[in-house]
Amino acid sequence: MPSLAQLSAIVERTAQYHLEIDYGGLGLCSEAGEVAGELKKVIRNDHGVLTEERCAKIASELGDVLWYTQFIANMIGYTIPEIVHILDDKLSSRLENGTINER
Repeated sequence: MPSLAQLSAIVERTAQYHLEIDYGGLGLCSEAGEVAGELKKVIRNDHGVLTEERCAKIASELGDVLWYTQFIANMIGYTIPEIVHILDDKLSSRLENGTINER
């Protein structure tokens, strides 16, 4: 099973044609919409029950979200661990400032 550390290489290998950063942004939004669509189907089709089949479809779409996230990260010269560190710093600061509250 590939690791998150290998995600950049997977993106480099599978982005077979020259893509621009705007393509990455549009793809990310599109895939996030597909995740939302699957979540909507939990309510509409599955009566609020997260079935194994639905979870597998959501996971597949989340994989596409990860692909586009890594694609954009590659384009701007960041790694996913660097982005996670930035996120951690941002959220920690918000917790300290009371912007968000721990439960």
